[in-house]
Amino acid sequence: MFETFPNETQKAIYIAALITAGIGLSVLLFIHFSGIKPWENLPGCTFYHNTGYYCPGCGGTRAVLALLHGHPFISFCYHPFVVYAAIMMFLFLSTCTAVYLFHCPPSFMLWLRPIYFYLAILLIFGNWGVKNVLIYLGYLS
Repeated sequence: MFETFPNETQKAIYIAALITAGIGLSVLLFIHFSGIKPWENLPGCTFYHNTGYYCPGCGGTRAVLALLHGHPFISFCYHPFVVYAAIMMFLFLSTCTAVYLFHCPPSFMLWLRPIYFYLAILLIFGNWGVKNVLIYLGYLS
């Protein structure tokens, strides 16, 4: 019913995800030990400042920071895609690592399917639509 990506694509995404996770962890460690807070100098969303409405990515930075501080519900409220992406990346990396390193059966692995990416797009644009409707109705500012 829901086809998976080919094995070569799965492996390429696994390697890219490992590299991304490694870079992200390195950056987090650098920020933690250096005391630098790069998010304090971010300019904000140009689209929001010009229109008064959110762009599809608005809330993403706040969601990442909330998730890194151990507040998944607050992170989900800022932008649900961040929590979804974190969970999916953790599941994919952990199950692929178990299959590749510990020779678990391939049925143990979370096989990536296009539906997961469609759900991510739905979360991004659903969040964008709901927040902008709430702004229009006067519930958000």
